[in-house]
Amino acid sequence: LHFLWESERIRTRAFQCFVLNCLLFLGSQALMEYAIMPIIANLLRHSPMTVHMQQPVQRLLSLLYQLLWVFPAYFISFLVSCSWYEEIASRTYALHFGKRKEAAPNFVSFVIVLRDEAWRCVGR
Repeated sequence: LHFLWESERIRTRAFQCFVLNCLLFLGSQALMEYAIMPIIANLLRHSPMTVHMQQPVQRLLSLLYQLLWVFPAYFISFLVSCSWYEEIASRTYALHFGKRKEAAPNFVSFVIVLRDEAWRCVGR
């Protein structure tokens, strides 16, 4: 943990990982469970739909939420987090053991550029 205090870049990446992985998913889950689904349940109760149809409709909406928001967000978060974790590991290694030889540009460098641009867009 002392590397967090020795390197501002490691602190920044660790904070970004926390924000992306915890707040995004916990916030979206809380929004869905405590705001959106209760509103939908209330609307369904006051609709002419029978009681037998309300629960399947709620399940369908929950499934659509999972498919259209959670899974894509998780996938993108996974890609971004992997590159941040790699950078944290590389910088920690450099602080502990010294610089290592840089590799030629590859897919990881592409993901790093993609990640930084996505984070810059979100941060605006």
